[in-house]
Amino acid sequence: MKQFGFLFPFLSGLFGSLAGTCGKITFQDEDYFAFANNYLNLSVRGAGLILVLFFNQLMMKFLLNSFQLNGATLTVLLSFIFNSASNCFVGYFIYNESISMRWGLGMLFIMIGVLLLSDKNKLEAKEEKSEKSEKDTKSKNANPSSTQNDKQKKEKENKKTQ
Repeated sequence: MKQFGFLFPFLSGLFGSLAGTCGKITFQDEDYFAFANNYLNLSVRGAGLILVLFFNQLMMKFLLNSFQLNGATLTVLLSFIFNSASNCFVGYFIYNESISMRWGLGMLFIMIGVLLLSDKNKLEAKEEKSEKSEKDTKSKNANPSSTQNDKQKKEKENKKTQ
């Protein structure tokens, strides 16, 4: 299941960006939908509101899945990066906004920070795992009779239940 480590925050960022885009189109004063019929205009805006809620629901679903898989620090950072990148593409292609060099450098530094944090988290997890396995082997070696006693107790309990 570790292969989905970047998928959940990516989808969370993407759906968050789509929700923001639908919200911008739905609630701004300018009419993208210049319909003569006022009811049709309200219907399109209502559909936009439903899409905002739907995309926000998907964003939260994938964000929570990523929290469980990656932890809070990495999830927030990755989701932020993917959301910002999605907003960049939407702004550039849909709203014809320009992308400055400053914005690009900021995103690059954030990505470098995420990589450093993810490597640090992996190293800490490996250290904790190795410390735990060392403790387990020490406790087994130090008190082998207690593990035998535990096995005997379990065997007696199994015989009683049968």
